[in-house]
Amino acid sequence: MRVLPGTLVDAAGAAAQVPDPSFVVATQYPQHAITRGFDLTTLFPQAAALAVVQGSAAWAAAPLLRSSAQSWNETGPVAPGAGGAPIRQDPDQGELRGPLDFGLALTRLSPSPDKGEQRVVVIGDGDFLSNSFLGNGGNRALGERVFDWLLGDDALVDLPARGAPDRSLALGQRGLTALTFGFLIALPLLLLGAGAAIAWRRRRR
Repeated sequence: MRVLPGTLVDAAGAAAQVPDPSFVVATQYPQHAITRGFDLTTLFPQAAALAVVQGSAAWAAAPLLRSSAQSWNETGPVAPGAGGAPIRQDPDQGELRGPLDFGLALTRLSPSPDKGEQRVVVIGDGDFLSNSFLGNGGNRALGERVFDWLLGDDALVDLPARGAPDRSLALGQRGLTALTFGFLIALPLLLLGAGAAIAWRRRRR
């Protein structure tokens, strides 16, 4: 396996209202135990494409994540946003037309008699599970599937991820004012009063 040069860009993201071509939007996935029945949209910022090197018989590689036919590995600078300079594929610079794999699942027989198979997942982007992108689409659910498969819990891979029942807090103007008053005025005064009372009691002893 090797990493292709440059950044994976995909024009198909514009259909999902993602103007930055360096953000790969995945809606379809190759057939694999990790992606079986998985139909959520995932977002991968500034991913790198991967290629399987022929002749490595030790590990069996299966594609896990794949870009669209409108993608390529851009070796030049990629300006973010819709206002950036237009980019085009340049085959002379080693830029390959998609679909390109940017996620691979590797397996091989384990040398240990206690384990039948060793598993490795290589994804050309580590930011999709960072705090900034974990809540986008199915990023978290895909990450959980990857870890379940790596741990050998194949039965858990097909289980839907359970999200928090309520992850948003809606406050009106009155609630926001009360919260601001409580934290910026009432709480400091309460702590100041408690400190003064403790100091006064110590002086009386």
